[in-house]
Amino acid sequence: MRGYGEEYMQNHQKVTEQKEIVGHAVRACYMYASMADVAALTGSKEYIPALNALWEDVVGKKMYVTGGIGSSSSNEGFSKPYDLPNYSAYCETCSSIAFVLWNQRMFQLTGESKYIDVLERTLYNALDAGLSMSGDRFFYPNPLESRKNVERSPWFQCACCPSNVARFFPSIPGYVFAKRGNEVFVNLYATSETTVENINSRGQAVKVKLSQQSDYPWDGKITLAIEPEKPNTFTLKLRIPGWAQGDAVPFDLYGFANHDNSQVVVNLNGKKLLGGIKDGYMTIERKWKMGDTVSLTLPMPVQQVKGNSKIEATADRYALQRGPLIYCLEGKDQPDERILSAYVPQEAEFASQFEAGLLGGVQTITFDGALVEKKTAPDQGDLMPMKLKAIPYFSWANRGKDNMLVWLPNSFESVRPMAQPTLAARSKTSASEGLKGELTAIGDQWNPKHSDDHENPYVHWWPHFGTTEWLQYDFEKEEQVGSCRIYWFDDEASGGGCRVPKSFVIKYLENGEWKKCYTHDGFKVVKDGWSDVDFEPVKTTVLRLEIQLQDGVSSGVHEWEVR
Repeated sequence: MRGYGEEYMQNHQKVTEQKEIVGHAVRACYMYASMADVAALTGSKEYIPALNALWEDVVGKKMYVTGGIGSSSSNEGFSKPYDLPNYSAYCETCSSIAFVLWNQRMFQLTGESKYIDVLERTLYNALDAGLSMSGDRFFYPNPLESRKNVERSPWFQCACCPSNVARFFPSIPGYVFAKRGNEVFVNLYATSETTVENINSRGQAVKVKLSQQSDYPWDGKITLAIEPEKPNTFTLKLRIPGWAQGDAVPFDLYGFANHDNSQVVVNLNGKKLLGGIKDGYMTIERKWKMGDTVSLTLPMPVQQVKGNSKIEATADRYALQRGPLIYCLEGKDQPDERILSAYVPQEAEFASQFEAGLLGGVQTITFDGALVEKKTAPDQGDLMPMKLKAIPYFSWANRGKDNMLVWLPNSFESVRPMAQPTLAARSKTSASEGLKGELTAIGDQWNPKHSDDHENPYVHWWPHFGTTEWLQYDFEKEEQVGSCRIYWFDDEASGGGCRVPKSFVIKYLENGEWKKCYTHDGFKVVKDGWSDVDFEPVKTTVLRLEIQLQDGVSSGVHEWEVR
């Protein structure tokens, strides 16, 4: 009998025994969507316990606040619970599409609104960000933080995302309404219309046209016209999103810091309905006639979203949400683009306005904050106060590479101060052929926690193995230097192909000739720490870090400081 395979391939366990979501995110969600289809179409119950456990695992422990899934680039999929980094977030566009497909099928199987709540979050944020506003450029990963290091591309060597987006977006009208017997569900809010057939008490089919008018997601006011060809009794179910009832997500992975007292209001033919909301739906059963209208008002205050305390990447930070949309700061919208050093106190007050001339017309959020210029103590430093503006996350990166931040530091201790004008930062940087990553990473003063820290930028030469490579600083003028330190990138812990180098030396250019810097203590390679080198001071305009890679593996560098 054949044994089980790999988590990456989703064949590590019988599907009915799977309880934790692992492996490749796209493959996983496609499989679970098919399991839900089988359960719905055949009436079989054997898949349902696994589907429920897997959905609760991802929504309760492994989903980004944008609704994106699959945090790890190494397997294009899931990592351990609560491992949700921002800068290195993978969140493949295809995984967002697959997650929407799975949630839609879970709704079709159960009729429960929580699946549409999650679907909506993913659709309006992580998935929508995958496509540019021009409609011809795409994100493969969708990070929640950028340091001017990413932009959408017209195509990819592995071109799954562009074709998947082209297939998915025309299907969106099919997610707005749903029908089960004589129940009509309104799940998503957008100007739209549909015609359904209900069966009356005499067994006759009666056509009913439903027309929706809304400026959602900018405005929470929705008007629904019901036009049956003859009076007809059926049940109308309006989804009341969890976020409109004070719940950010179905479980405790994310929550709102404050509870707004605004109420959801539903009117029938101009009269307020007093019935309660049950299972996420306002249910109206009556004999409908031509001219009936239902209006729904969903409150849309700006909400501060807090992450579960087990998520390291969101500690002492909050995200902004208004309606179904998650917001972010992008450098171009601020008086100073260095938003990665932003500090926004918990008590900040927010204003929201629609800006027709920005990014095709978007609702923005403005508030007072500051940039931390430098720290003089853990809780003290020099601040640059400024008015900040947040835009919907889906609209970022439509104006070129930029700094971007979803999770805003609300604790002074957690803010990274602005980079200082070091010798490395002022120098021109170059490298041997084949280097991957942004060269500015090696002098950006983002110090890693360890060699396999993917939350800090790095460069690498993979797949060069056993070769001699180099990095170089060209100074603006002749400088006297006598010390440097290097922090190596080594991703052995996460299963990658980079290791610390076999050896390295520092060289300087003198009269057109490369000379090795002399050090009493030698050049010592250190993993998960700094390789410090003190050498006899030299005057030069160029300094080179020459690296000998180990056989069979590559190498990389987080930081190279020069003094």
